Amino acid sequence: MKKKIFTLILLALITVAFGCKANNLMLQKHLIERRDNLFLYNDSTYCASFYTGEREEPYELDGEVNELVEFGIIIFYAHNQYKLSAESYPFELHVNDEIFTGNLERNDSDKTYSIDIEKTAPADAVVTLKVALPSANFEQTLVNVSKDFVITQNQAIKIAGEELSSVLKDILKSNKNVEVIVKMLKDFSDSESTKYYWYVGIVSSDGTTAGILIDTQTGEIISKKL
Repeated sequence: MKKKIFTLILLALITVAFGCKANNLMLQKHLIERRDNLFLYNDSTYCASFYTGEREEPYELDGEVNELVEFGIIIFYAHNQYKLSAESYPFELHVNDEIFTGNLERNDSDKTYSIDIEKTAPADAVVTLKVALPSANFEQTLVNVSKDFVITQNQAIKIAGEELSSVLKDILKSNKNVEVIVKMLKDFSDSESTKYYWYVGIVSSDGTTAGILIDTQTGEIISKKL
């Protein structure tokens, strides 16, 4: 009898492990956006970030996975007490020996300025951003804060596979297409905050969505939407 119980427990553990691995592989296979590095500068006046990674082109949340291309997104903004009002500002980005120039365009929804230089960067890159502003030019070196994350991107995907298993099971059963998004997010509730999160979201072809927010240092689940 003990042998039979042990066998049943072992089979159950194998089934759970196989299910988790299958979910992880599914999420990896259907990635349409992954962020590999976050270079950041932040003080009491300005915040500048440079996200690099890969995402699908064209970028459409429709459940269909398209070919992935490189991206490098610059986001620049002033904290609340400082105002930037122009439609765009000229910038110069140095990534090691490469130089990228253009205009940071205003996003009316959140008052940030951004551009995609369509190029990624290695984790150890030296990144410097210059922005021509009316009062005084901004020029700072951005530091790769994601190098200090305890929880890696792949670990975040694994956690998501376990926590969103019921949603993934339903999607597999109904033969729906699915897309997976992985993003790095900064806690912007306080300009001096140093907390960062992984967001792993899924979107199916019928519009079903689910997502999870994970602490990059502890792996704690901050919030979950099923």
